Amino acid sequence: MVEVHPDPDGALSDGDQSLTPAEFRRLVEEIAPVAEAIGRKVVLPGSSPFGRAAQRPARSTGWGSAG
Repeated sequence: MVEVHPDPDGALSDGDQSLTPAEFRRLVEEIAPVAEAIGRKVVLPGSSPFGRAAQRPARSTGWGSAG
């Protein structure tokens, strides 16, 4: 677990251990090659975890659909 806060110095709790959003992004970018080496994928903050699939219209599987 990583705590992120836009102003760690002004946080009501745990500010000393919080990263700023920029520091968090840098951390994620730095660990991405390690994740890839072990067969995992890291999704950068602000990007879709579904890649291009998120841009396609969803297809109904029939589950719970009314028609």
